Amino acid sequence: MDIFVAIDASPASDRALSFAIRLAESYDGALQVVHISDAETDATDWVLADARERLREAGIEPELVITDTLDIRPAAGVGKE
Repeated sequence: MDIFVAIDASPASDRALSFAIRLAESYDGALQVVHISDAETDATDWVLADARERLREAGIEPELVITDTLDIRPAAGVGKE
């Protein structure tokens, strides 16, 4: 089973990550965690570090973390055409 979960430090994503970890443990699933941000900040670092720690506590060793900053600001284009 492949499990994909997006995290953003919100209470809902916190619960989603906990649920995804339990699913991965229960069904021997592959867990992929993604965090998307328009700029790398201390908050981004915290979100990723927290996820890595929680995965390790569950016995899931993160294999690869790629951080890339994208210049995407969809809200800036609202009302422009």
